[in-house]
Amino acid sequence: MAIAVQYVGLAAAAVLVAGCTEVGDGLRSPGGPAEVCVPADAGGIATISLDRFKNVAGHPVTIVGVSLVGGHDLQVAGWYAVLGDGPTPGVTHGYTPPSAPTTDLPVGEEATVVLGLQVAGDEGRAEASEVTYTVGSSRPRTVRGHIAHRVVAEGAPGCF
Repeated sequence: MAIAVQYVGLAAAAVLVAGCTEVGDGLRSPGGPAEVCVPADAGGIATISLDRFKNVAGHPVTIVGVSLVGGHDLQVAGWYAVLGDGPTPGVTHGYTPPSAPTTDLPVGEEATVVLGLQVAGDEGRAEASEVTYTVGSSRPRTVRGHIAHRVVAEGAPGCF
């Protein structure tokens, strides 16, 4: 089976990317551990859009879900994908989903996964995000990003 989705990574001021990791089912996820921190809005919501994935399968890929690995007081409130070099919100407080979210990645396309994260309490953390996807009618598969997420509630001690 060909590699279906490849984690590409995206540079940001608070992110260090290095190394290379193999992630089951023939998926290649280059990148090393990194952490990003963002303050939440008054409702406890923040947006992180740093993980990029590339469809290197010979067929379109459909993202069917995004979850957090090792989440503590943090959960996914929403998500969508932005194809190519389209505009993303980056790392910011609040979360506004688009009216018509993208979940399909055409062959050879890259996409940034935009996560809306909800913090419970003063601070929430997760080791990484995990994207579940299908290639055609295949069984669901997953690929794990390398960016750890930290969201700090409004009024709590800051990220830095």
